[in-house]
Amino acid sequence: MENIFEKLAEITKPIPDTYTFKIFQDGELRKEFNGQENDFEPFKYLIRNQHQSTDYALRWGGWKVEEINEKTGQSIFWKPYTKM
Repeated sequence: MENIFEKLAEITKPIPDTYTFKIFQDGELRKEFNGQENDFEPFKYLIRNQHQSTDYALRWGGWKVEEINEKTGQSIFWKPYTKM
């Protein structure tokens, strides 16, 4: 007999949010990643294609990364690191 608690846990397991990442350089769309559960692929793309840190790329390199939550439609742009 199947455990009712295991079945309930499986049914109520939250579906992870997925994101679309759009990477721009000097206002021109360079790459788009759809259906991502984390920011690994866009982060990797940014590092490989501009040869500086992501902080440098976002602050002075003319790069922008837009992160869009596919579930809610909420959009944010990555910001450079700032000391607190």
